[in-house]
Amino acid sequence: MNRLFLILVTLMMLSSGMFAGGTEKISKPFVPDPKFRVEHDDYEKTLLFVSGFSYALATSQAVSESTTKEAWHCVDSELLNSKSIIDIANEKLKGVVTAENFSLVVLDGLIKKSGLCIYR
Repeated sequence: MNRLFLILVTLMMLSSGMFAGGTEKISKPFVPDPKFRVEHDDYEKTLLFVSGFSYALATSQAVSESTTKEAWHCVDSELLNSKSIIDIANEKLKGVVTAENFSLVVLDGLIKKSGLCIYR
């Protein structure tokens, strides 16, 4: 389980741009600190859920955009990462939440932050 956790944290850091090349100075690394737990009270499983949620949204958007001229949702792809999703969820959620409530809150937050529509 510790190995899985290290892999998950590494993937989250990569998705947040922590290892981005170039001369940009990164002020501090992303350390996930969800103020909520999804379906249970386990930190690692919550991070795994968030990571999977982020991956599912990013992949579905990429496939939709590559196979059709219309996207099924209009969320800014820059927001489809674990850091943004945790930040959005932390604004509205505390304690143990259902996966359904998490999904609704995060999708609503992504749409509002993107300033784009859900369908086009």
